[in-house]
This record gives sequence, C-alpha cells and structure tokens, in this order.
Amino acid sequence: MIDIIFSTKDIASQQIFRQIITNYVFYETNETFDGNPILRMNNIRLITTNRELIYSDHLNELNSDLIIFASRHKSESGRPSLLVHCTGNWLDKADFGGNPREISVSSGSAMKIALIELFKQRKILNLNEFDVNLEVTHHGPTNLKAPLLFVELGSTPKDWENIYGALAVANAIMKTALSNKLYKTYIGVGGPHYATKFSELVKEPNLDFAVSHIIPKYALDFIDKKSIKMCIEKTKEKIEGFVFDWKGMNSQQKEKIISILNELNYPYFKTKEIKQKLI
Repeated sequence: MIDIIFSTKDIASQQIFRQIITNYVFYETNETFDGNPILRMNNIRLITTNRELIYSDHLNELNSDLIIFASRHKSESGRPSLLVHCTGNWLDKADFGGNPREISVSSGSAMKIALIELFKQRKILNLNEFDVNLEVTHHGPTNLKAPLLFVELGSTPKDWENIYGALAVANAIMKTALSNKLYKTYIGVGGPHYATKFSELVKEPNLDFAVSHIIPKYALDFIDKKSIKMCIEKTKEKIEGFVFDWKGMNSQQKEKIISILNELNYPYFKTKEIKQKLI
C-alpha cells in the first residue's frame, strides 16, 4: 500500500490534497485516520493527520509499503521551490522531529521519479520562478518502517497557496505512487543543504542513477562508521556505492569517509566520475 500523507496544520499540504482529488479519481472509504476520512484509488491511499508532518511518527499502524509526505517548505531566502528529500537527524539533537542520530528508510528510486517529474511540471506549468532541487537528509520522522520521502512546495505562504505549484507537487507525488521503476542507487556525501550537484545527476531520466540519503558537509565531522552503515541499511535498494561532492568537503572529511568506505569495501566516486562511468 502506498500512502500519501497530508496535514491539517499545513497550508501547502492541504492545497496539494485539493489538487490531487480534483485531478485524480479517489473514493472515500469507511476508514479514518486521526478522525479524518481515508480516500483510496487502487493501492494508493490519501491519509490526513492532525499532526505536523515532521512529527508524524505514528504512521506505522498503516502498514505502508511507501510513504509520500505532501509538505510545505520554509526557507529564509523565501525562494519559490519544488523539493524532494528523505528524513533523518545526523547529530545528537532532533529539533525538528524524529530521534537524534537516526535516519528514515529511503528509496532513491522514488526520489528520482519525483524529482524528474517536478522538473517536467515546472516546464509544463510555466513555473519558471521556482527552483527544483534535492535537499539533503534532514528532520523527522525517523522511526517509520516504510521507505519515505517528502515532496515539498515552498517557501512562503504565497507559494504554499499557489495552485499551479501545488499541482506540480501533486502530479509528482502521483507519478511516484503509480511507478514501480527501480534505479541503481548511491549515497551522496558532501556539499550544501540544497544538493544541486546530486540533483543535476538524478534529474537525468536516461541515467541509471539515484541517490537515497545525502550527508551534507555540515554533518560530516560527526559521521562515523555506524552512520555510514545506517545509510546502507536504511535504503530500500541495494547501494552501488558512494558519490562525493568533492569540492563540498574538506580534506579531513574526505580522508575520514574514504577510510570508512575502504573498511566497508564500498566504492566511491566524484560526481563528475559517476556520470562518465554510467553513460
């Protein structure tokens, strides 16, 4: 069962919900979640929670195979954005949901499908002012058993109510929910919060390349062997290797991560190397 999660506390989430039920045929079931009706189309359910999505650590009872969160995104820049990421906390704190030093189960294939569709929708819907990007792994929830991803509409209240922005996210979510395509999956290492170098690779539909978790530069000083193994274990697909944003890491960080990967016997590549390898 594929579950798409919305929040009554999230303006963008509710706008995305309206776009899905307007453009796709769902029927109301006799089931509820958090007191809200569950809608269904074949093996896809629309689930509404009364919690903020980042604190929705009560979804295991749904027995999902994949969870897609329809969410708002907020940033200091206020740049209109369409974003995809998985969740987790790399550090000894969890200020925005989940547990410290815990990451969720991720599906690189699902994130690739969503990202490609967001790029397509930006063009189709003439959303030229919107950035489309992957974000690194961050925030909660982290304890869910099913693979999950956030597909987000940002970054201001005006953007959250943008009908066409919400439609772009709705279509990307539905494309992901309706697809079972699998891609070779890697773990990303290094770089800033908005993972542009990884996005440039993942968005290529003909490149058999996806990333699941992305560990940003700001977390690398706190990463150890246990963290790396957790990335491997908490990815739905088999991990083919690790890809480095080479300039987005300092020399000490590179040495540490390479040492761990050598010990674990996993290959690693620079972003420019992996594209040459896979073409």
